[in-house]
Amino acid sequence: MEERQMKICPYCGEEILAVAKKCRFCGEWLEEKTPKPQRPCPICGENIDIDADICPYCKEKVANQPQNASNKIDNEDAEIKECRRLAENGDYVAQGKLGDYYFQGEKTDINYVEAFKWYKKSAVQGSLRAQCLLAYCYKNGLGVEKNSKEAYRWYLKASVEGASFAQNDLGILYESGEGVKQDFEKAVKWYQKAADQGNAAAIMNLASCYSRGVGVEKNEQEAFRLCKKAAEMGWVSAQLALGRFYFNGQIVAQNDKEAVNWFRKAANQGNEDAICLLAQCYMEGRGVEKNHDETFRLFSKVAHNGNVQGQCNLGYCYDHGIGTDVNFVEAVKWFRKAADKNVSVAQSNLGECYEEGRGVPVDFDKAFDLYNKAAQQGFAEGQYHLGKCYHLGHGVERNYNEAKKWYLAAANQGHEQAKEALKEIPGGRAMLLINPLKPKI
Repeated sequence: MEERQMKICPYCGEEILAVAKKCRFCGEWLEEKTPKPQRPCPICGENIDIDADICPYCKEKVANQPQNASNKIDNEDAEIKECRRLAENGDYVAQGKLGDYYFQGEKTDINYVEAFKWYKKSAVQGSLRAQCLLAYCYKNGLGVEKNSKEAYRWYLKASVEGASFAQNDLGILYESGEGVKQDFEKAVKWYQKAADQGNAAAIMNLASCYSRGVGVEKNEQEAFRLCKKAAEMGWVSAQLALGRFYFNGQIVAQNDKEAVNWFRKAANQGNEDAICLLAQCYMEGRGVEKNHDETFRLFSKVAHNGNVQGQCNLGYCYDHGIGTDVNFVEAVKWFRKAADKNVSVAQSNLGECYEEGRGVPVDFDKAFDLYNKAAQQGFAEGQYHLGKCYHLGHGVERNYNEAKKWYLAAANQGHEQAKEALKEIPGGRAMLLINPLKPKI
């Protein structure tokens, strides 16, 4: 029996017979309809019906407008002018390039509306790259109202034709359920297609699926293999993830030198999480010779860029004199920056400053409030200090039941000081002996 030829529906992505004229899944007709004659709008340049009185894009009256009206800017860059001339004459490559000029702000101001317009013209003519970029504009609302369904439609169109960038982003839409019904197996399918073409982002997304068991059977070894492959291709998030695998001894044997190697590669590409982890390695002497000056420099670099992890750790450096002189006022300054962004570690550290009067006057009320914020986020150190506030009546009325509750919450996370403090309260030792589950907070 002769094998039936199949194709992919460009509207829903399902596999259908190659001779099908209508998709049996989504009901869309697949035959091209004879297009109505069109002409460019003399105002915005979009193609409109030849007998249109009002442009559906710019909403301007166009019935009596001259066909050859020009909206070019006299002082436009010569290279862009030539690109525009070719684009207006229907050159789809030039149309895509003109879109790039506006999208990237190269030799002109950034103008997403113009970028979208030219990407769409190029995409309609079949440019896979323009179709991907058009979908990206729809997905993120750049130059057009955000429309996830249109993003899906254009990503699917380019994906069916083999564009790996589109296949990866189509997988993301299926995984998130944005613009299409959530389907993890289809997400994996499209990630795999893109990965097979060497798309590093797709390889990393596929690794994530294997790591979590999403759309595919969980396989940590395969996740590690794919992550390493993407990292070796220079994909920064994969380099960071691979460094963490080695740093934590997860899936693979712990290897601090390899961790530093990959953290450094990601840090050299500007990844701030990697910079913070590299700074931690220098602080602890893991995989590299201990160097507190380098620790301080790296944390300071990302902290001044607004990175909350860097801000919190820079505060810690000032608080403990790591790579710099002890300066409690500076410590408070940086803890506060991160605490204001709801970072639980910074909230707890700033609470200690208020409780002990380091860099600020003693203020138990503020300390209690900060500990409470950190504790509510599940941070063990914050829970311990909140328990202590209730135990000692600092910033709040003394309440042994609340103290035991919070000491126990921290103790259940392995906090040794909380375990000892719990023993000091009547009935607290028994709570440890029976090893209860974490209380609801």
